[in-house]
Amino acid sequence: MNDNQFIQTHILKKNTKLNQLLRYTNLYIQKPNLYMKPIIVSIRNNLINGQDITIKQLKSIISFLRYEKPHRGQSDKNIIEYYSCFIKKPFVSNHYKSDSPFSKYVETNHETPNNLTQFFN
Repeated sequence: MNDNQFIQTHILKKNTKLNQLLRYTNLYIQKPNLYMKPIIVSIRNNLINGQDITIKQLKSIISFLRYEKPHRGQSDKNIIEYYSCFIKKPFVSNHYKSDSPFSKYVETNHETPNNLTQFFN
């Protein structure tokens, strides 16, 4: 397989996953009395606009995705890996070590330090 074929295959797989995730979000939005509708609409809009979603957004719908035919019997980690091409990959500092399947998608705020130095100045 040459580089061009590899790229085309990768794009096709990503488009298939995108269409699948959009189909699921549209299905969930149509459910009556769903309190998470605004979150799911936000996820769908991000995907439509070509923006990545956060790990937190994906985790919010993972309980629904578990029941979809292609994901039945799969672990949350496998479902997250399947859709990982749509997850924002924030910077994670080297001191963060974890065996959690979500560790590489940890959302951190790097603007303010997580300590008390601001109160001692």
